[in-house]
Amino acid sequence: MENGFSSIRNNPSGGAIPKTGKSKFYTTELSFEDNFDPSNYIQKNTQHPTIKEDDSFTKPANPEPEKQKETINDISSHKVKQSGSPLMCYVVRLKHGDELRKSLLSFVKKNGLKAAFIMSCVGSCTSARVRLASATPENEANYMLDLINPMEIVSLDGTLSGGGHLHVGLADYSGKMMGGHLLELVVDTTAEVVIGDCSSLSFTRTYDQSTGFHELQVSDR
Repeated sequence: MENGFSSIRNNPSGGAIPKTGKSKFYTTELSFEDNFDPSNYIQKNTQHPTIKEDDSFTKPANPEPEKQKETINDISSHKVKQSGSPLMCYVVRLKHGDELRKSLLSFVKKNGLKAAFIMSCVGSCTSARVRLASATPENEANYMLDLINPMEIVSLDGTLSGGGHLHVGLADYSGKMMGGHLLELVVDTTAEVVIGDCSSLSFTRTYDQSTGFHELQVSDR
């Protein structure tokens, strides 16, 4: 590496790459150049921004309460929860053969968590069933995907209290990603889940005529 740039060189014969001859260098212009001179590139492309007194770092981290309230209320016509909540965290490890969704909902109910949500999850599964995009209550049977190959759990997001609403991202042996609304997932080796609970709030789900599904409602305890 010279002057902060590393070269990309092809050496089919293996071993040390000779310093003589032409080499290919990858630049931020997304092009390859022969005999690239990093010093010229640095001089040509280095820019030093001018800092003004009114730039963001001189401004308060949060707007004034009145302006913040106006901004939040402008987001939508729906009621927005503006106050924060203390957070409790729980760690659950599921084992081979456990059904993830039912196990997590059971844990939430057993521990009386009223506003639980997924913070993180890593693990693997032997099978899963997800509902795909564009599904409605009338046609959702046509938008089901049954996955029966071993897969890595790349992501898991959503709420658990009030019945739960989870989305999952899975990767197969080739790295191909797939996912959707989680209906069922059987754990393979492990599922390490961190659950958060907003201890001053309560999650419920009520029927929304505009979507046809039961949607999240947030209230104070």
